[in-house]
Amino acid sequence: MSALIAATKSENAEVRKRSLQVLKDLGSVGEAAIPDVIPLTLDSDRDMQGLAMGALRAIGNNAVPKMLEYLAQADTDAQFVIASAVVSIEARKRSPLASSGEITPALWRASGLGPEAEATIPALLEALRSTNGRTRMGAAGCLAIIGNPAIEPLVRILVDERSEVRHAAAVALTRIDPQNPSALSCLIEALGDEDVSMRENAADQLAAYGHWRGMPYGRFGHA
Repeated sequence: MSALIAATKSENAEVRKRSLQVLKDLGSVGEAAIPDVIPLTLDSDRDMQGLAMGALRAIGNNAVPKMLEYLAQADTDAQFVIASAVVSIEARKRSPLASSGEITPALWRASGLGPEAEATIPALLEALRSTNGRTRMGAAGCLAIIGNPAIEPLVRILVDERSEVRHAAAVALTRIDPQNPSALSCLIEALGDEDVSMRENAADQLAAYGHWRGMPYGRFGHA
């Protein structure tokens, strides 16, 4: 194992990737490598990021305590990556359908994710304020999976001064509770946003839960 851990620190990117693939194949046996794998989730190489996340998920339950320790010390970008990995591990651990790929937020909420996933809420809320749209929507998805424990802090973010932050919070809330009036109000507001992608995303969210009924079609920003 020591040689494998050393390989994760190699200056050669291909060597690092191969070591991550081996760790993924080993699964829980690779627990000792966790502190060295976590930094690779932030590598500039997206393939490296994916392999590192895959290795952490394969290590599974044993990875979570170490990841939460690292979460407390990490910067904002690192926090989002680690938090999303923890949520993924906890969700897969609890879902009876995880192995078949039938994953839905409703299923996770029904099974409950527990305190480990809930510990990531502050980091995910901070990620909602990211200037990167992919990060904001990724954080929204994770918070939706966590479910009810995220509702109260998400509602507080609905008054953020940035419209894109309010929108991300509203997306998460409507996935948890499609009838949440504050979230719906935010999504309707986003239909008039200057950003086309925000208008389209808001329309998609409203349509997904049937809230488009009775509204003028043109309000959704479509031609």
